[in-house]
Amino acid sequence: RPKYSSSTHAAVASCSNITLPYSTSAAAAHAAAQTPSCSVSILNGAANSASSSGTSQQTSPYVSPSSSVRHYSQTPGIRRCTRVQDTLKQEISALEARLTKNVLKTSKVVENYLQYFDHRRVFDPFLTQPGTAADSFQSHSNPWISDTVDYWQHDKITGDISMRRLKLWEESFEELLCDEIGRETLQKFSDKEYSGENLRFWWQVQKLRKCACRMVPVLVTEIYNEFIDKNATSPVNIDCKVMDQTEENLKDPNRWSFDEAADHIFCLMKNDSYQRFLRSENYRELLNQSKKKRTAPFSTLIARKASRKISRGTRIASGAATGTVILL
Repeated sequence: RPKYSSSTHAAVASCSNITLPYSTSAAAAHAAAQTPSCSVSILNGAANSASSSGTSQQTSPYVSPSSSVRHYSQTPGIRRCTRVQDTLKQEISALEARLTKNVLKTSKVVENYLQYFDHRRVFDPFLTQPGTAADSFQSHSNPWISDTVDYWQHDKITGDISMRRLKLWEESFEELLCDEIGRETLQKFSDKEYSGENLRFWWQVQKLRKCACRMVPVLVTEIYNEFIDKNATSPVNIDCKVMDQTEENLKDPNRWSFDEAADHIFCLMKNDSYQRFLRSENYRELLNQSKKKRTAPFSTLIARKASRKISRGTRIASGAATGTVILL
């Protein structure tokens, strides 16, 4: 920062009625830009006297108000002022842009959230304890209290689909796709409806997004040859606009080349296949089976399997002692 003579400080003091959060040089520059009639002449005179007396060999950092704004960056004081101005202009532009957007009331947003979570609280074992009167699905005991895995392993061990799981599929299409059994059930239904290629294509795109980098070119080629190409084995139903965008993306193939096509297929399945699946006889049959079946407690099933293993091991040991092995 250049040093100034006493005359320069006097000029700054004369403009001290303007309160600014900047340094001395910034204050003088800001005052010169704001009050050219009274302060610019004083500052210029002080700068000229300082240069003529030889106390400072440096050139005055100030510029006249008539000079271009782009020269402000060359002076230390005005540079800081212009940065603040640019920040304020950017904030004003952002606020003006927000005025054109739709504004949601906070009360309405909170109301929607409360309705959503109140509707789904029956699926959360923390909010609705399984096995109690509040549980409409007659599930097993709370896994967080009983310290057992009955709540999660029931479908895997028994081979049945619980009512809680079936009802969760009705909540949203995303819940159905996140469930492995639900996705397999929807795939079987779609194959019967001659639209199974849509779900297979969407699932292959999800794998492409998460695969290793070295596998991206291989999967892109496989997906294109099977679903997108004119001579594809299982062509998907996408419009010409999405097809053109996909062809443009394939000029630089990457893991996101089929995103537009996958989103289009997702909307088709959500509005068509998913709705028909919920109204199908297959889904109703699963609901009826889940209602009618009253299986034994999960602990009883585990005990039966354990007893079978023990009896089988005992018979093998006894057979080995006598020289004969009996396999059940």
